Amino acid sequence: MNIHEKTPNNSVDLLPTVNHLVEKISALVNATISKAAIYLNAETTLLYWSIGHYISVEFNLNTENKFL
Repeated sequence: MNIHEKTPNNSVDLLPTVNHLVEKISALVNATISKAAIYLNAETTLLYWSIGHYISVEFNLNTENKFL
């Protein structure tokens, strides 16, 4: 059955309902994609900070030991 056809028991066109469902689902997917991108960006930033911090600490330990 085509969604544009009217059934004998239901004279309501189903197209607006289907469009609303598709729009709502698309909005949910897009919101989740945005949240995932924000989370990934935050985690990547923390990773780079951690790497820089580790290098900085190791560098400072190695240079301090040379002067002792």
